[in-house]
Formats: sequence, structure tokens, C-alpha cells
Amino acid sequence: MIERLTPTEREIMEHVSKTGAKNRVLAKKLKKNKNTIDQHMHNIQTKYKKPNATARPSKIVVILKYLNEKKYLEQDASLDNMEEEDDIDEEE
Repeated sequence: MIERLTPTEREIMEHVSKTGAKNRVLAKKLKKNKNTIDQHMHNIQTKYKKPNATARPSKIVVILKYLNEKKYLEQDASLDNMEEEDDIDEEE
């Protein structure tokens, strides 16, 4: 799902996942209108909605899914780096 988020949505998710800040606080910090942040959060929640679900997931569920996905991607990247290092060692 992370790959479906826009750069701005990712920036918002980074801030909200680290601080738990409300949209009003995020708007101030990111120097954006609160309604803009509200719309981005709505879009994020819609993107994390299950295909057949009628309601969007809560903000906390979206944050947890985002963090879990981000952790998985970071671990995957770390494994890729280790494999590249192993390839270099084998060549030497």
C-alpha cells in the first residue's frame, strides 16, 4: 500500500506515525490548511480500505498498517544489502 501513497501522503504518515499528532497540529507543522490534511487523511484511509469493506479503517488502524508495511520494506531492503555484500565477498 505504501507505494500507492503520494509523497505528501507519505510525509503525513511519517509525522502522524511518529507523533500521533492530530490533523490540526499536523497542518501547523507542515504549513498546510487543516482541510488539506483532512482530505489527505481521508485519501490515505481510503487507500488502506479492504476491497469489499463499506467503511474506511480508523486512523489508528491505518497508522499500524503503515508502520508494519514500512518495517517489512526496511527489513527487505536490509536483506537485499546483505545479499549484495555476500556477492562482493564471493567475487574477491
